[in-house]
Amino acid sequence: MYACPQLEAVHLKYGYSALVVGAEPRCNAPPEWKETMGVSKLPRATNQAFYHCIVLQGEGRQPGQFTFVAEENCEVVEEEPSPVEGSMLRAFLEKIFVWEGATSDYLPTALLESILREQLFTGELFMNVLSMALEEDL
Repeated sequence: MYACPQLEAVHLKYGYSALVVGAEPRCNAPPEWKETMGVSKLPRATNQAFYHCIVLQGEGRQPGQFTFVAEENCEVVEEEPSPVEGSMLRAFLEKIFVWEGATSDYLPTALLESILREQLFTGELFMNVLSMALEEDL
């Protein structure tokens, strides 16, 4: 997985905005998840990048919810990302990102970097590794 925390995206089907925290060159989710989410029905199916996202705002999604989104279903917001508002989401993001105001970027903390390394070595889905790490850290 590749970290790309400076990207903000909008889900084209559901309209929510999200912070992209990582990307996979193709969908590596379990077969059950792919079937439930209808990945095979997408025009490019698993043969596209999939993005690990944290919802910032939008209808039908809670801020802080994790999503795994196909490239064809999201559009990168061209403007610079802005600091996150909302105490719970901000507190969560501060565990994995540092807001660098001078460059208008979210940079990974040591915790996020260790989570990314763990995911690479174990093959465990990023969201599962992140959840476990945050539970230990709290």
